[in-house]
Amino acid sequence: MTTTTSKELSLGQTVTAGAIAGISELLVMYPLDSVKTRMQLVEKGATSTSTVQLGIYGSLKNIVAEGGFPRLYRGILAPAFQEPIKRSCKFTGNALYSKMLPGDNFQSRFASGCLAGMTECVCIAPFEVVKVRMQAKNRINAYTSVLQCGSSIIKTEGLLGFAQGLETALWRSGSWSGMYFGTIWYLKRGPLRIENEASADRSKIILRNFMCGFAGGVLGTILNNPFDVVLSRMRNVLPGEVTPYRWSLQSLALIAKEEGIGSWYKGFAPKVLRLGPGGGIMMMAFDIVKEIFLA
Repeated sequence: MTTTTSKELSLGQTVTAGAIAGISELLVMYPLDSVKTRMQLVEKGATSTSTVQLGIYGSLKNIVAEGGFPRLYRGILAPAFQEPIKRSCKFTGNALYSKMLPGDNFQSRFASGCLAGMTECVCIAPFEVVKVRMQAKNRINAYTSVLQCGSSIIKTEGLLGFAQGLETALWRSGSWSGMYFGTIWYLKRGPLRIENEASADRSKIILRNFMCGFAGGVLGTILNNPFDVVLSRMRNVLPGEVTPYRWSLQSLALIAKEEGIGSWYKGFAPKVLRLGPGGGIMMMAFDIVKEIFLA
């Protein structure tokens, strides 16, 4: 079976392929994101029944016990709205920045991925704030729906409420996307290179793309998890509440001092279980849609 992966997608096709890839990943992996967020919000002095002590399976069971199976998808409307924007920005931005930056090497691909992640970050900030608030266990009774949560933030915090933690979000998204796309570039041209892709078996290419995305998702998560912990805590703060978290490096130092440096990786297990396979699903879905467009 032939493939046309050497051809280029149009801007509109890249946006569409990225959006479909993102929605595919979200629907499969969202429950793990809920567990991850709750783990990251557990601070020093948490009780023995906290999400961290329960583990992934115990946390999933606990969430279901709170409100049934739908509770696993509480707040999904926010990322569902954002996902087409988020992933289309990621893939489209990476394609555009790759053409703008000089060189065809890991460094340039990492840099283009970082810029794509930061662009994506600015576009989706409001949805991310709402998602964290909806997922937080201590906000269960504060918000009844995604729309009510969003309107409440506007009413009580103003539009700047949606920009909470933006500096940290830039670090988080930039580092993940940089490592994700850099790793994919490296693996496709090195260890997982397929000679004569035009005549290679399509199933072999799909598997290779999944493996590249999986590796990129895992390494990106290792790199950005500390910023994700800080960001979850920043975005769960309401007006009038005292918070020690001001900006990225200050917050990372404070968490390391009070909770130990290992706390930078709270929520890592469910996050990597989401974004490892999720990264593979995104890359695979993107390339499948790309193949359809270029057929």
